[in-house]
Amino acid sequence: MFKRYIITHRRTENQTIEYSDFCWDCYNNIYLSQTNSIIYCLNLNLQNTVIDENKKTYIKLSSGNATSIVLTQRFLVVATDDAKMHLVNMYIPEKELPTFRSSLGNPDNYKLFEIDRSMGLLSSKDQIVKMKYDSTFSKIAAVSRYGDFFSLFYKGEKLVKDKGEKDEITENQQPIEMTDVHNQEEGKFHKEQIIGISELGSTSQFLSLSSSSLLPEGKLIIWELVERKAKSAFYLDYAPSAMLIDFEGNFIITGSSEGVIRIYDISNRNIFRLIYQNKYLNNSIDKIVFTKDQNQILFFNKLDTVIYVLNGDVSKYFEFIGFIKLNFPILDIATHDSTGEVLVLVKKLLLMVSINYNIDLKGVKVNLEDIYSNYALKYEVKARKVDSDLNMIIKNPKVSDFFLTGTDRVFRSYALPQEMLENVLLSRKVPDNPTEIKGNDVTCGVFLSGLLVTGNLDGTVQIRMGGELTKFSRTHDFLNGGISAICFSPIRHLIYAGGFDGSIVLLAEAMDYVIPFGIENNLVANDNLETIEQIDSVEDPDVRDYSDILREEHEKRIKVNKLKVQGEIKEKIDKIKDE
Repeated sequence: MFKRYIITHRRTENQTIEYSDFCWDCYNNIYLSQTNSIIYCLNLNLQNTVIDENKKTYIKLSSGNATSIVLTQRFLVVATDDAKMHLVNMYIPEKELPTFRSSLGNPDNYKLFEIDRSMGLLSSKDQIVKMKYDSTFSKIAAVSRYGDFFSLFYKGEKLVKDKGEKDEITENQQPIEMTDVHNQEEGKFHKEQIIGISELGSTSQFLSLSSSSLLPEGKLIIWELVERKAKSAFYLDYAPSAMLIDFEGNFIITGSSEGVIRIYDISNRNIFRLIYQNKYLNNSIDKIVFTKDQNQILFFNKLDTVIYVLNGDVSKYFEFIGFIKLNFPILDIATHDSTGEVLVLVKKLLLMVSINYNIDLKGVKVNLEDIYSNYALKYEVKARKVDSDLNMIIKNPKVSDFFLTGTDRVFRSYALPQEMLENVLLSRKVPDNPTEIKGNDVTCGVFLSGLLVTGNLDGTVQIRMGGELTKFSRTHDFLNGGISAICFSPIRHLIYAGGFDGSIVLLAEAMDYVIPFGIENNLVANDNLETIEQIDSVEDPDVRDYSDILREEHEKRIKVNKLKVQGEIKEKIDKIKDE
């Protein structure tokens, strides 16, 4: 029969301090770590809570609170919430101290429960909540607060009993010099909301991106379908809010929750290079799309009135082209490859915008107070009225077909806008009756090869053809928010569904699905991308606003023009002198 004890330390009668972890040693003592930076050492027989009335009975950490503890023969290893690890002198009976001179030195100098050494984890993301040594005590298996599993290669030090007492520690028995701990064999899976999923060109790989809702952090993972496992994972020091991958899978564009656009070269899957980083908004970037043939990159913030435009040509270094400013808050946008026009959904209106992407600043009086105003692009708008509860466009970029959906959980298919915006605003004409399909609470969707594939709030993936629901499958838990991102591959007949809980589920037409043969993974960097130098990533608040860069470029142009004019004047003067 075993006895059961409940141990509680109280600061006051009404307040109980929580324990974060515990472990016990070979001397029948138990170590209890608390959330107030104190670790107690108690006699496991519970006859006394004091090991020795003349000795210290607890460990007080100088910084951070203990999140996990584990014992070696020599130390109590303590992980704290400030991303550090401490090696604390563990309890050893005083009568046994002289037998460990070669490991401990002079027993009179042994300081019980004091920190012998400290080391930092290389990333603040490595706040450990649980750790355990392997059977050989050569590495620590650890789990972070985000659910990441990784190994810390720190070999546990041993206590060796001396055959005879020695007064000094020999040179080869000096304590190991400690440096910051490098993480190895890091777990490759998501814990937070999936922002986007996309196949990487014609390879057998796909990419997923997740974002934390609590901290400015994200994670990007490249997966291998043939082996059905993650190949590489990269941490981001910001919270991504949108993503877009080029058609060949060579680079990824991300937008952050604080309005920063970043572009990474991923053409070599083993190297993750940041090649572009500029701030455009003070709010989140909610969607990024390509125009026809990937010539331009468009992005915007929902409920803002501005669409920003970058050059999609790698050889142009993704230069800023300009922007268009509408008179309505934007709900969603989509592009049409055959015409190059942009569909823009606003409250009660669907706009079809034709943009002139050519802008010439030569001879234009530049407004230095509002540098963006010099990059306003000319555009023409056609419009049609639509129902007021619509907030999402699901469009096939290759053809003119599209669906609109919103809070009433109905898919509506309208004809493309034909009238100029001014005429539609003045007209009292009721919008034409659209084709309607009963839907669901849609969170994301794609429309390809005649199939409307949607992810829903209740955690189901639904497939519709010709207005009829043909298949559906529940892939995620509706209690966790359902599905947050979806990708459909008409070639492979695969559906990738990502959830708000960080899980990814793949759906195939057949149970014995096999990745098609003949796919070659691109592992060699793209030549055009290689010409762009890698830059250092900085946190969102420290990224330069692009208006400052535009101002610098304008000032450089002025200097160049001045030198050119001065050179021409000098040539004319020299010519006159010669005559």
